[in-house]
Amino acid sequence: MPVPLKINGINTPGSLQAALDADVAFVGFTFYPHPSRQISAHLAGELARAAPSHTQLVGVFADPSDVELE
Repeated sequence: MPVPLKINGINTPGSLQAALDADVAFVGFTFYPHPSRQISAHLAGELARAAPSHTQLVGVFADPSDVELE
């Protein structure tokens, strides 16, 4: 039985495509300050629209405010 995979830190069209090519079940966008993996809400939205509908999208947060989660 295959194990569903999740890859975090997706922040470019190329990294999204690599994850999709690897047939991952979950794609994670990092919304907390991280030098190499943080993504803006705007870019995450663009990448999310490019992902196939069967791909589950996940937000990774650290101590977010209510405003950041909206």
